[in-house]
Amino acid sequence: MQERRQAERIRLNLPARWQSLLTQDRGSVCDLSANGCFVLTAGEVKAAELVRLEIHFGSHRCLPGGK
Repeated sequence: MQERRQAERIRLNLPARWQSLLTQDRGSVCDLSANGCFVLTAGEVKAAELVRLEIHFGSHRCLPGGK
């Protein structure tokens, strides 16, 4: 099978919180690259649903958009 990913992926385990218009939950970012990430969570999101993701990097928080 041919690899489709364009950016190197890093395996890690960072606590995260996510929130959509309909729900919110906690999870872990298990895989991270310059183009995206994989969030392991018990919550569910619909395809094309916008989600706000907060990743905890130790004592610092990083939000998309630099806020």
